[in-house]
Amino acid sequence: MTVAYQALVTNDGELTSVHKNNLSAITGGFVIKGYFLIAEAVTWDSTADGAADIQAVTATGVDLGDIILGISVDEDVVDAAITGHVTAADTVTLVVVNEGGSTFNPGATNVKVLVADVT
Repeated sequence: MTVAYQALVTNDGELTSVHKNNLSAITGGFVIKGYFLIAEAVTWDSTADGAADIQAVTATGVDLGDIILGISVDEDVVDAAITGHVTAADTVTLVVVNEGGSTFNPGATNVKVLVADVT
């Protein structure tokens, strides 16, 4: 597992003016302090059509209230929906739902998750 953190604040805890202006427009005023990029190898279970597989990934530093901005995998998952949630401190839970009409069995994939630090 790799977790990288990029702060968007200066040493005194304030956002830089460029980040503050851009983020305020995007977020409606709440503050994104930084982000985590989690890279993890995940082995998905074989799932029947309409079924789901749930995998928990350790993501040191994330906390309840942080926001999943995006998920990327290195396999063709065109017939699957993948979502993620911060479900506890240091934990991101990923859910893949098979929507393809037949068994979905991607096996091991490399997953990247981008999480906004808002807590």
